[in-house]
Amino acid sequence: MKMHIRHRFDCSAQRLWDLVLDADYQDAVDKQSGLSRELLSERKTARELTRKIRFTPDKMLPPAMARAVGRDKMTYVQEQRWKLNELKMFWTVVPDVMGDRVRSKGDFLLRAVGPEQVERIVSGEITASIPLMGSRVEKLVVADIEKGYERTAELTREWLLKPFLKA
Repeated sequence: MKMHIRHRFDCSAQRLWDLVLDADYQDAVDKQSGLSRELLSERKTARELTRKIRFTPDKMLPPAMARAVGRDKMTYVQEQRWKLNELKMFWTVVPDVMGDRVRSKGDFLLRAVGPEQVERIVSGEITASIPLMGSRVEKLVVADIEKGYERTAELTREWLLKPFLKA
């Protein structure tokens, strides 16, 4: 199942890029999203930042899904490849359970649409090869990601105002 999410922000693309790479901002996003993050690896060059992160959601799985996967929470590893000069990040997500059957991949792009306006575009595809439940899993994952990015958009707008509030 494909997904495509867009949000606009009143700032330069570089300012938003710097914000999304900020550790305090990432911690705030995780807290708001109900996630814990464990950095498994990180490598940085002048052009690229590569991270492997295990996320553990606070949210419990629906009972039928929990029975199917044998867990009440679905942890997953996200691999991120940030193209630092292109304002683009490629991601793949593999759940710790059923990783051979559920895959997510996509990209995150910032595109200037004016001198002080940027569009965040998240595109991806979720594939769940699970008999009788695959499309349901895909819909749940996409809906969860879309809700998460909506909440994050509001948090991002608040963070972008912070320097102006302190002055």
